[in-house]
Parts: sequence; structure tokens; C-alpha cells
Amino acid sequence: MRAWSRAPRALKYVLFVVVVVVSSQFILDASFGGSPVYVVVSNSMVPTLKVGDLVIVMNVPFDSIQIGDVIVYATPAPSGGCGGLVVVHRVVGFAADGGLITQGDNRRSNPTPDEPSFWPYVHGDCVRGKVMISIPYLGLVSRAFPPPINYIMVAIILLFVFLTEFRKGGEAGSKPDAATSPSELYIPFK
Repeated sequence: MRAWSRAPRALKYVLFVVVVVVSSQFILDASFGGSPVYVVVSNSMVPTLKVGDLVIVMNVPFDSIQIGDVIVYATPAPSGGCGGLVVVHRVVGFAADGGLITQGDNRRSNPTPDEPSFWPYVHGDCVRGKVMISIPYLGLVSRAFPPPINYIMVAIILLFVFLTEFRKGGEAGSKPDAATSPSELYIPFK
């Protein structure tokens, strides 16, 4: 019977973790307009971005993109539309047709601009957004534990927290020791 009396405290911990995770996701989505998050998977942007960096992308109007901005885009298809490869590169120029010319910051792996050598110029329909924030190495965690494994791990952690609190030995309402009794915490002003 004593174990069940600690269940509400364990549930409070689990509920707290769930609320923090859900509210963090909500705050990120609200703060960044629901913009997607990407993980850098190549060295093409070294030293600015490294493999495993997490980048938060904000949707911006195409005409607000300037030279020097780092953008995320789907590679333009030669037949029109956008391909499936997603690239994070810097805007280095504008084409005569209004498209963007991009290039990775790592000049060893990207000695020339991407367009028009590898694919057509980047137009607004292929731009996913402008990189606003990068968080070093945080993407490695999501790459190490992709869905659904990451969700299973969160569930296991929550279950562990619940069971740890549920099986804990001491009583929740134990009396404070003499060192922290209220009479010793109050020092009268003289």
C-alpha cells in the first residue's frame, strides 16, 4: 500500500517531463513560424557549419534573400520543379533570370558555384528557407537515434523515472533535520 502512495509523485515527474518536451516543441514551432529543422550531413559548409550541426530554418520571402545568406533548398530539376536532394549553401550571386547562385563555404569541396554546373539556378519554389540558428553537434543525436527509436528511448526514460520514484524508499513527507529547522533559518535583526 505504501508504494501506491508514492505513485502520484512519480506521475508528477513523468507529467513534468512530458509537458517540458511538448511545450519546447510548441515554443520552437511558434518562435520559428513552424519552420523545419535540418541536420547538416556534409562538410560543404565548413567552417561555418559542420557535420551534425542542427540548423533552424525560417521561411522568408524569396525577394528578401541577399548575397551572403545561408539558405536551405531542394535542388532544382532540369525539367522544372525541385528534386529530392536538400542542400544548405550560401547565396553568392543572382542569375539574370532572377534565380540564386549558391556555393558551399568549403572551397576544397566546392571550388565553384553549384549553378548552373550541377543544376539550374535556384528559384523561390525550391527554397525551404533561410538558416537563422545553428546548434553545433545537436543533430548527431537525432542521426544516432532516428524515429521511431528516439520515441522509444523517451518512453523508456519516462518509464524509468516513474519506476524509480514509485519504488523509492523514503517517505515524501519526512521531517526536516535539525540543521534546517525553521527556528534556525530565522535570524532576528538586532
